Amino acid sequence: MKTTFAVCSTVVLLFAAIQSHAGIIAGPITNPANGQDYYLLTPDTWSASEAEAENLGGTLTIIRNADEQK
Repeated sequence: MKTTFAVCSTVVLLFAAIQSHAGIIAGPITNPANGQDYYLLTPDTWSASEAEAENLGGTLTIIRNADEQK
């Protein structure tokens, strides 16, 4: 089984060749600047995390710059 590691700021996502169910570590956390709610999910495959986000009524967040990371 091939496993790839990707690091994005302080979040480490584990991508594996198996499909599993992502879980919620924390949340909802509301960003006061935009009023959006966020959840921190357990490390999982992109597909499982995307499915969990959609089950929660949202989408995966992509951090595009340092201001968004703050």
